[in-house]
Amino acid sequence: MLDEKALRREGFRGGAGVVLADGQEWVIPRPRTLWIADDSEVGARLGYDLGVEYDELARKVEEAVTIGDAAPSVFRAAKHLLRLNYSLDEAAIIEILRADFSPKRGDETDAQRIARQLTEVILGADVSDRPSPDG
Repeated sequence: MLDEKALRREGFRGGAGVVLADGQEWVIPRPRTLWIADDSEVGARLGYDLGVEYDELARKVEEAVTIGDAAPSVFRAAKHLLRLNYSLDEAAIIEILRADFSPKRGDETDAQRIARQLTEVILGADVSDRPSPDG
């Protein structure tokens, strides 16, 4: 089992705790939403304090219609965020970013809970431990 605390980077940002596949709570940095000046008609766009690469990842999550559409972008953004706080190689990422589709809590599977909570963090929202009213 990975040692979450030992893998923390020196510049650990804190954030929202999400229980991932290994049963440990991992702290996902919560991005700050910013207005960023650009050359559009509006003169600015919404973005995050984590750079252009992250803005693109978050935009794909925002534009997804279904959780199935969002899942690849959610997991790519989660990898990006986890690596801000932790020294993780690809094998470690695979160990903690996987999800079981067997029901665990009520009607919500671990996969649904993890995807929902990661999406909340990615988009800068508070993380809830309960299923949303939509499921």
